[in-house]
Amino acid sequence: MKSRIIILLIMIGIVVTITNVVIEVSFALTDDAVVIVNDSKPNLSFSEVLLIFTGFKKKWNNGDKIKVLINNDGNLKKTFISNVLKMSVNKFYNFWLKKQSREGGALPREYSSAKIKALVSRNPKYIGFILRSEIGPDSKIKYCVFH
Repeated sequence: MKSRIIILLIMIGIVVTITNVVIEVSFALTDDAVVIVNDSKPNLSFSEVLLIFTGFKKKWNNGDKIKVLINNDGNLKKTFISNVLKMSVNKFYNFWLKKQSREGGALPREYSSAKIKALVSRNPKYIGFILRSEIGPDSKIKYCVFH
């Protein structure tokens, strides 16, 4: 399992620069799509984000189940899935359906950016992605920037 993950990360070939709260990854997305987590969570590496959104990492370090939220904005969803996860939206959902049939569990739920932001800020089990411009100064979230 670890060798598959390492090979996947090597194939992606992304350079990660970790800063205080923001993790910047070198490739372009429009209007800075950001992965958001509750501010009680530790900073995430890009590899952790990849493992979470592909269902290989299922629990936070404290043992709580990770709840993945997918943005229902079609353009943002397509851009995030294709640029970050390196697959089409159809392949992403087929991947999760196969994973669900083998391992059980639920498919990631789709919500608006406002709902994702609200859920993540109130509950440390959630992770999702929104546009950076939608965060706001009073948010109780941390974010990873992909540009």
